[in-house]
Amino acid sequence: MKTNFILYHRGPIPEYFEDCIAQIIKTQTNYNLYTITDAIVNYNHECLIKINLKDIIPQELCNLHFYANDPNPLWRTSFERFFYIKNLVMILKLQNIIHFDNDVLLYKNVSDIINILDINIPHIGLPPHKVNELVCGFMYIKNINSLQMLCSNLIKLANKGVAVLEHEFSTMPHEMRLLGYIQANCGNLITLLPVLPVDPWNSMLDKLQCVFDPSSYGQYIGGTHSANGADKLIYNPLNCYRIIDPLIRDNIITPYFDSVSKQPFVTYMGQNIPIFNLHIHSKHLKNYV
Repeated sequence: MKTNFILYHRGPIPEYFEDCIAQIIKTQTNYNLYTITDAIVNYNHECLIKINLKDIIPQELCNLHFYANDPNPLWRTSFERFFYIKNLVMILKLQNIIHFDNDVLLYKNVSDIINILDINIPHIGLPPHKVNELVCGFMYIKNINSLQMLCSNLIKLANKGVAVLEHEFSTMPHEMRLLGYIQANCGNLITLLPVLPVDPWNSMLDKLQCVFDPSSYGQYIGGTHSANGADKLIYNPLNCYRIIDPLIRDNIITPYFDSVSKQPFVTYMGQNIPIFNLHIHSKHLKNYV
């Protein structure tokens, strides 16, 4: 079963984006890799297919003002990527799609688990960051129907406007919280991927024999964009509601990057469980390829 990776980036291509691409090529088999951008990707490979985002502009976004005028373009870009991915998947009739942020590194072959994901995830799989937030550290999408349902729900929320959603959510309604809301309120559209080595509620953990990183493992190992220190991350009071961080802080689990195998693990009860991906928030991807 072929895997279809789709990456999305708006604006000048940063160096770490090409590190992300190189790691996919290094670790994967039986795949296509699509990049949706409005810039030139210098990296070339037989499996890499470059798509100009201007060729697949989603009509749903043309008159939508959700975060359109925000001084930080990240909020709009993070939201709109799902619609560009939907258009590409629809045009090319793709299935078994993997998407993630551009500061993510893969360490295992998706081909080894794609059948497990296909069987156990009805539509979309995402790792939880907080109880009410999901992050695209790793995202599985079954088919176009899955994306159409996701985008339909995103549009319904965005049409309420930022101010209304801020009141309903009691916080900023960025795409991570929109995804969390959809997971909690829209049936089986979004399935949670395992992020902890102990999770009696996640039946996929035993089948996959690995965990996924929404962001906390990568931040602990590689630091954040503003602090290259794990202690500054896990002891930050703002992070006490994350799913992973409190277990690291209380020494129940310990993530680490093995310098010999060049792979990440999390230790729990004397066992080393592989981490499938790392979300390197500091953008220093070269240190962990």
